[in-house]
Amino acid sequence: MKAKTGISIALVAFIVVAAVFLKIRRKKG
Repeated sequence: MKAKTGISIALVAFIVVAAVFLKIRRKKG
């Protein structure tokens, strides 16, 4: 159960970082 929660948190964090990265990239480009 703990491992699943960790994976979920990592997945959400990755998606958030990717979204922010794309936003910044779009602003610069």
